[in-house]
Amino acid sequence: MEIQTLLSLIKRTPTEEILTESRIVEYITNGIPIKHYIGYEISGYVHLGTGPLSMSKVSDFQKAGINVTIFLADYHSWINRKLGGDLSIIRKVAGGYFKEALKQSLKIVGGNPDKVKFVLGSELYEKKKELNILKLF
Repeated sequence: MEIQTLLSLIKRTPTEEILTESRIVEYITNGIPIKHYIGYEISGYVHLGTGPLSMSKVSDFQKAGINVTIFLADYHSWINRKLGGDLSIIRKVAGGYFKEALKQSLKIVGGNPDKVKFVLGSELYEKKKELNILKLF
């Protein structure tokens, strides 16, 4: 795909700002993989902004060959007392309903849910914590 075509997908609405566009061009030109991360608090129902709107940007990124990781922010949701501040409920909703709703939203807007990596925030923190403990010894 041409660089301008890839850039148009990346820059297309609802993108507000792109930092280091020249670096994106450099990465595309040199075949360096580009990664995109986005995170969501688990606050209840997936609505138009959380689902189809944000997943339309994920779909654009996929079409541009960008690898996407979606963080399901269970600890952030817990700290902010979403879903009554019950971490077990937050995790259940995150890994079930919320993840599936985002997958279906992505599918509806032309993306591929099988090519998105979903990561529960607490899993990421625990892995990082284990790595830091191992570095100490």
